[in-house]
Amino acid sequence: MNGVHASGKTTIANLLRRAGLGFEFFPEIGDELRKSLSYNPMYAKEDYESVIMRKEVSRDAELQRSNLFPVVETWHTGNIAYLLTRNPAFFKVYEEAMKRQLELINPIGVIVLITKEKFRERIAKEHGLGDLSEFEKFFEEILKNTISTYKRFNIDYITLDNNDTPDVAANVLVETLAKKGIIRR
Repeated sequence: MNGVHASGKTTIANLLRRAGLGFEFFPEIGDELRKSLSYNPMYAKEDYESVIMRKEVSRDAELQRSNLFPVVETWHTGNIAYLLTRNPAFFKVYEEAMKRQLELINPIGVIVLITKEKFRERIAKEHGLGDLSEFEKFFEEILKNTISTYKRFNIDYITLDNNDTPDVAANVLVETLAKKGIIRR
């Protein structure tokens, strides 16, 4: 599950987990790491990218052992989108790791979308930031790189509008996955 900051990924994933439909939520790996570092999402260094990649690859074994349908926040696709935005020269290292993981895992991507207005509203509420133009440009680039990453690695993906409430978005996602035969209701 990918989306810009404040798009509702965590909220939707938790709703899916609690719905009793066989979902297991795996939160974004970078979240804990960011809490332990002085971190700016727009300017992470290669050592940060390396740690995220190693931790994500390691966690993939846990995904494979899960008896439930894993909902992974950000996963490799989101990490690569950030990487392509912040440190594109490091992409080749991550690309090989991603190719190896796709031999083991067949993911279905979900891109959680919100409007610029909703982004501003949620960011201002959460962080109280003033001018968000630099943040907006950064996250527009992340979205573009997320889509190109799905396409580059031939990963099927669904776009999910989360401008209403997370409950509505979670229900739409469940219905979409059921119609595609991915889950049973």
